[in-house]
This record gives sequence, C-alpha cells and structure tokens, in this order.
Amino acid sequence: MLGLELTKILQRTQPQGISAHLHCCWVYCKKVIVKTNDHWAQGRWSAFSIGSGINDAQADELHDKKPAIEDAGSFVMPQIATSWEQLERLLKAAGARSHGCVA
Repeated sequence: MLGLELTKILQRTQPQGISAHLHCCWVYCKKVIVKTNDHWAQGRWSAFSIGSGINDAQADELHDKKPAIEDAGSFVMPQIATSWEQLERLLKAAGARSHGCVA
C-alpha cells in the first residue's frame, strides 16, 4: 500500500528529478523479490500486481499480463541501465550526458 500511495503522490506532484517509477522490494529468509510499480489505469481505477507473490507461484506470470480493462493506460518501467556503459547509451539516446555523474 505504501508503494501505491507513493506512486500516486509522485504522479500527481511530479517533483523535478524524481520519477514515479519505483522498485518495490520484499525481503524474506533466503529470498529477495524486487518488482516494479507497473500498473494499468482507467479513470480513478488502477490495476496493480498484488503483493510480492511469495506464496503464489503464478504471481510473476500474472504480473506481466495486462488486465482486461478496455482502453486502460499503462504505466510501465522504462528501460533502466544495469552498467555505466548502458547508462551512457541511454542518456545519449535521450539527448543527455553523464558528465559530472558518479556511481
């Protein structure tokens, strides 16, 4: 619920330099699950993946499927960099550069 509310606040206020795309993380003994806050919306209604899926073997499969909402708008995590080289390529494609950035 915290991630859902934070997503709504970030979408509504759009603070400069802060994305509404989030990574949600659940930590269990011997297991860590990281998912995005991808969802589909129509009007005031949103469809999210429910919880971490720790007790549901099909949760990951269901997470990737669009719900049956006609004309639903999607909110999907854009491609993210997993290395410095990837970051530089993504920034360059967006007309930005990594000069002055540190990791």
